[in-house]
Amino acid sequence: MNIESSIKPIPADAAITLWNRLTHIHPGELTHAHNPDLFAFYRQYLKCCTWYIILYQHEQPIGLLPLTKTRNRFFSQPHQSYGGIHWLISAPADDQDTLKRILSWQVQTKPASGFWSVKIEQLPVQLDQQLHIELRSLHPVLNYTDRQKSTYWLKLFPGEKDQMEALKPNLRRKIRAAKRKGVTFRVGKEELLPDFMDVYRRNMHRLGSPAHGKDFFKSLLTSAQNERAVLAVAYYQGKAIGGGCWLSYNGFYENTHFATLGNYNHLYTSFGLHWEMICYAQGRGGHTYSFGRSTTGSTVEKFKTQWPVDVYPLYFNSTRPIKHTLTSKTWLSKIWKHLPSFLVNAIGPSIAKRIY
Repeated sequence: MNIESSIKPIPADAAITLWNRLTHIHPGELTHAHNPDLFAFYRQYLKCCTWYIILYQHEQPIGLLPLTKTRNRFFSQPHQSYGGIHWLISAPADDQDTLKRILSWQVQTKPASGFWSVKIEQLPVQLDQQLHIELRSLHPVLNYTDRQKSTYWLKLFPGEKDQMEALKPNLRRKIRAAKRKGVTFRVGKEELLPDFMDVYRRNMHRLGSPAHGKDFFKSLLTSAQNERAVLAVAYYQGKAIGGGCWLSYNGFYENTHFATLGNYNHLYTSFGLHWEMICYAQGRGGHTYSFGRSTTGSTVEKFKTQWPVDVYPLYFNSTRPIKHTLTSKTWLSKIWKHLPSFLVNAIGPSIAKRIY
């Protein structure tokens, strides 16, 4: 069978319209990782080959797969907590078999970056066992999995009063204390980037992790349409003391990058900032606010589970045995903390860019 007869490119505008319509009808466990707006981010900032694939079976759309090639591997999706196939109906095919068929098509035809429709029943059965794909998901889907992280989802109510009443009294006290102590908040986009970056870089340095550069966040903010990427910044006496970046899609909002300055913890900055972000999402019809991923059992997890969240394990899936990256090397983290700020700000973005 000619493999090219099973696939065809779709003009971007038409594909995005169809993609958005399908996800609106079949939301399931949909997250921002399947937002087609992010195609521009992967192409322009990461400069990677990227495909947003609509899967068909018997002429009916059955699944959506965002896929990016980074050097010698495929990933769905870099710098996101989620990925893989979003089935539009109850899983009509095996994820692993379907992914390998898609990768075989990629290797054989080398399609250009863009939006594609693929008839999965017509893809070749022969699978190249050397193909390498990695993805994060809420379920194990590949041969090798690692489960060190979890994600934390808060159900959003229609009204702010109901949202507040769903919290424990001590949590409500801390949220109100932040404003009472004089912490103020702003929500916006590129205009808040300098203040956000100042807090974010300092916090990441304190934690011993390379920080993304300004271009990373600027590309996210400009790629995502209709406030699907937004910044929030907390201020005290005119000084930025906390910041968050969150991405959204179809009512799902996730805090993807969050930072506060430790010497202002007595102002309950993190509680007030999360509440500001929750209210923003809730006020725009959001159904879920995610606190993002954290290491299971960590102190960060303990903070997040103070809120009435549902905790979901995150599976890092791979077709090969999983090797831990620089992020798991505690000795490197200790060294990074003691490097001068000018150095980590200079070299950090190029490192963070490659840690998915």
